[in-house]
Amino acid sequence: MDGTGRGRAGDSETVDRWSAPRENSVVMDVIVERLDSRLLQWKPDVSEEVRAPVSEIIELADNDALDVMRSRAVEQEVLDLLDEPLSR
Repeated sequence: MDGTGRGRAGDSETVDRWSAPRENSVVMDVIVERLDSRLLQWKPDVSEEVRAPVSEIIELADNDALDVMRSRAVEQEVLDLLDEPLSR
């Protein structure tokens, strides 16, 4: 490692995901502020629709289970395929 938490070119060590540069937390702060602002601006039903998946993602992240989360788009695509009439 080169002291930055990012390693040097050619290092085979994996980077600890918790030692990310400060810039990442600043970007996240902006995202959090933007989300908070929008949740207050949107209609209550829209805010609730956004809160549900965000809460689910936080819960999955807390349990280190993001890799098993199915994409909602893929899930909807499968449901749409199941709903299509059979063509012969």
